[in-house]
Amino acid sequence: MACGLTVKARKSPRFCDCGLWHGFVVASEEGEPASELAPSAADVPPEPPPRHPTRCSELDALLGGGIVVGSAVLIHGRPGVGKSRTTYRLASPRRCLVVHPELSREIAAAIVRATGADPRRVYLWPKLDDWQSRARERRARSVVLDSLSASPDPVSELQSARLWAQQSRAVVWCIAHTTKSGKHAGASALAFWADYELRLRRERAGEVALDVLKQRLGPEGTVSLPLAPESPHPHS
Repeated sequence: MACGLTVKARKSPRFCDCGLWHGFVVASEEGEPASELAPSAADVPPEPPPRHPTRCSELDALLGGGIVVGSAVLIHGRPGVGKSRTTYRLASPRRCLVVHPELSREIAAAIVRATGADPRRVYLWPKLDDWQSRARERRARSVVLDSLSASPDPVSELQSARLWAQQSRAVVWCIAHTTKSGKHAGASALAFWADYELRLRRERAGEVALDVLKQRLGPEGTVSLPLAPESPHPHS
């Protein structure tokens, strides 16, 4: 196996401790590499996939309980609509790493506090370089990339983030800007590679609409949420 797992013949597929899926393994002759059989859908346990709830009950209801673990979320909106504040809020119920190449550390920390998140559980990193190592060190279960426009290759950045989320059993939130037509700025492949596509738009003063344009296990829809949380964290 690519992760270094010593393989033996087994009757059922499973996840390795490395986070990768290993299917059926066929025992091989001495000195020959083992081969792996593709499992049928019936061989995969029917339990619902684990999810990370957000801090928005209406969004969680639309998503079937939250974001599926191992997903990349593309969230985009016009400048000034509140993308950073909304995304930090949705991503922060668990240990979270915010990667903020377009913001100063002080501004990023201020946005974290404004969302009502516990600032002791949200970590800041100013560069897209090596954010995966920083997330592992902090045992982050959510990562926010703010934003993809800071990368010279946003599609590759999102692909890499999605693979890391799958291997780490985490969720990565990727922020992008929106054009005048209401679509995300960047290659169309961004939405193709994302497991979720969310569009943020201003609905009325102090409130935004979040359009779920894509999710793999549920319907499209729209929810409204306030820019300011109802009950700030007591330590913020």
